[in-house]
Amino acid sequence: MSPAEPSSRLRRSLPWLLGLAAMAILGGFLATQALENKASALLAERGCQVESSAWSGPRLLLEEITCPGLQVTRAELNPWPRTLLLSGVDLDIAGWLPTIGSQAQAPGGPPAPSMASIAQLAAITRVEGMRLRVGGLVLAEELRGSLSPMDLSGEGLRLRQADAGYHLELQRSLVHTPLKGPLELVLDWSVDSGEIGGSISGRGLRLDHPLLAADSLPDLSLRGSFAGHDGGLERPWLQGQLHLGGPTLTWGARIDEGGLPVLELELPDSPAQEVLVPLEPLVPELDQARVSGTIGASARWSPRGTHSAELRLQDLAVSGAVEPGLDLQWGAFTTMVLDEHGERVPRRTGDNTPGWTPLSQVSPDLVHALLAAEDSAFFRHAGYDPEAIQAALDADIEAGLVLRGGSTISQQLAKNLFLDGEQTLVRKLRELLLAVELDRSLGKERVLELYLNVVEFGPGIHGIGAACEVYFMKRPSRVSPLEAAFLAALLPSPRRYHERWYLDGRPNRTRLQGILDNMVDGGWLGIREAQRLGSAELILVPPPR
Repeated sequence: MSPAEPSSRLRRSLPWLLGLAAMAILGGFLATQALENKASALLAERGCQVESSAWSGPRLLLEEITCPGLQVTRAELNPWPRTLLLSGVDLDIAGWLPTIGSQAQAPGGPPAPSMASIAQLAAITRVEGMRLRVGGLVLAEELRGSLSPMDLSGEGLRLRQADAGYHLELQRSLVHTPLKGPLELVLDWSVDSGEIGGSISGRGLRLDHPLLAADSLPDLSLRGSFAGHDGGLERPWLQGQLHLGGPTLTWGARIDEGGLPVLELELPDSPAQEVLVPLEPLVPELDQARVSGTIGASARWSPRGTHSAELRLQDLAVSGAVEPGLDLQWGAFTTMVLDEHGERVPRRTGDNTPGWTPLSQVSPDLVHALLAAEDSAFFRHAGYDPEAIQAALDADIEAGLVLRGGSTISQQLAKNLFLDGEQTLVRKLRELLLAVELDRSLGKERVLELYLNVVEFGPGIHGIGAACEVYFMKRPSRVSPLEAAFLAALLPSPRRYHERWYLDGRPNRTRLQGILDNMVDGGWLGIREAQRLGSAELILVPPPR
């Protein structure tokens, strides 16, 4: 063969080789273009937006991917072999928990996004720097691992694919919730059947909320189990039981029509003593008190703010809550009161003490006005009024703080004798226990007599005798129905109304008429008399300058 032959063959093969290279380049370009189109179509189908995309060598780079409930800072898609790396992932599963398995379309929106659907872009998908949360509750951060098959881990969390579903183990220290401390959650979920089951437990927990008490409720232990089905809106998603140191609570969690979780709790009517066991650290009366009767409750919580609660109290009876040795049936005793400057000071009162007014020397109109304004069912209840308590609870939940207490006269007496002005549910519970015992042990007339002599009617004005003297320069036996209505009207906020209605000389006529009308409803005043008094002049002793 001559030296020229190889060169001649190369020249004849070159067009073919160049054509083959061109076809390879074109094929690679078409393949990568098809991959980019597939990625764009899949993301668009899931309601996602991509801020930028570009090729870096053989890799497709997508940045700032935003989907409903999902954000990805960076995605690297490598065609050969087909692998996907997701970095900076923020996944919120609150709005589409019921549809994870089925990939069903959420009501009124695009198909629910999921990590699994985006993972369809590659045979192997890995994530790093992933945050998993339910709304504002962060379950885990800095997760890393594989999505196909699922095997993610991070501090306090392990999520892996198991059989035809998933297995989750979560150890979390709650900080930004009312319940604080370490919790452990174990959950198993079958994608094929939709069945969900698991358990939750925690020790050394504390409950901390300003509505509950000024101090935390410590040393709580919690254990429970749950089971359910990812059936979506037509039935509760999860149901289970919780044990919190007392009776067993049942609960259910579901997803509402807007895709947000709703939690429902139920405490079946249970022995009151058993129900109150977890509260013993915050309620000193429970150290020695015996409580009978039943307590039940229902509650509903939603992130939309549509909370509700029902409290059921039946046949409550209490003994031993009042300080042993304190005799309130007769004689003198000492209470702590606020003086005219708002400082707590001791005050000696009781039978035969200066300023004491026996019930027999109090005008019936004063008693009737007091009952009409504060507690019309006083002679019918056992120290507490369940309907008034429920109405107050509804108002407190709507306002997000303790505005009303639904207090009977017996409860107000308990507060004045033993408690401070703390506006919490625990203080209301203490007030309730003391009131039930006072009502039973003292009787209605003595409760009323004590209340009239210890209640505040203005700064430094304690007891009905002092009030009648300051405002009308009269004895309690000589007060008229209109004057009685004025004194009763002061009681919800005596210091504020003392300044507004007395010092400023502007009594609230609407409030006075309302009390007069209630006296009519109670059969204590005639309709015409109430109408006449509503427009009559109220003469107050001028305040000292």
